[in-house]
Amino acid sequence: LVTVAALLPLLVALGFWALLPIPLPDRLAVIPESETRIDNVRPYDSVEKWAANGSQAGLHLLNPARAVYFDERIRAALQPPFRVLDAGCGGGLVSNA
Repeated sequence: LVTVAALLPLLVALGFWALLPIPLPDRLAVIPESETRIDNVRPYDSVEKWAANGSQAGLHLLNPARAVYFDERIRAALQPPFRVLDAGCGGGLVSNA
């Protein structure tokens, strides 16, 4: 029986080291604040997001259909009056639809 450990030198020599399993980082580990940054504010903090042909053009194209879809689902599931929180969209386009 041949083990991976026994084949390791051969795999490395042949360039197959990329096929070997690598340990994944601990996704639950605390990330020091000094190693983090919030760099996604600028795209959502400009007037360009409201331009129909700007960087958020795809959202502008989808927004009418998205607004109708969610409006239908909310009306089918809830009784008025409705209270809606638009969370996570970034641009706030659904809120303004």
